[in-house]
Amino acid sequence: MSEREKTDEGKGSRSLLGDLFTKIVAVLGGVALVVSSIYGFSVYVRTQVRNILEDDKFIKEIATRVRPSVIFDEKGSILANQGAMQYLDSIKVTVETHRDRANMPVRIVVSPKQLLSYPPIIESLNFNSFVISEKRGEQYNWIYTMQQLNFGETEYRFRLEIVK
Repeated sequence: MSEREKTDEGKGSRSLLGDLFTKIVAVLGGVALVVSSIYGFSVYVRTQVRNILEDDKFIKEIATRVRPSVIFDEKGSILANQGAMQYLDSIKVTVETHRDRANMPVRIVVSPKQLLSYPPIIESLNFNSFVISEKRGEQYNWIYTMQQLNFGETEYRFRLEIVK
């Protein structure tokens, strides 16, 4: 074999190695580009979600849509509207004097603006325990009768939650 043939053969194997190396670098570069793009997109989405979840206005809006509620007292005064009053016309509380306790709630009438298939949930926010039963009233009304089990505080606060 001549000197020239040996040189040409060496160039061919180096050329094959060079082409193979170039292809490997191109594939690894493509994989690195895809992986870094996915990672960058993931970081971007996480940052956006974190920013949204830290926004008090957004959280309030979600809470009023998912679990609309209202806090009221024994006088029927609305203490905090957390989205429920958009579904209600009124809340009327009937009180009586019982066991030397004035203004003890015994009946609550909830008047919705539209048909509520399920009765709104009412719970006492004070230490007072009640047995509360509900029944349908006229039109869309729900009527709650209450029996107090213990006599703790003399001020009464209730939370009403709309069940959708």
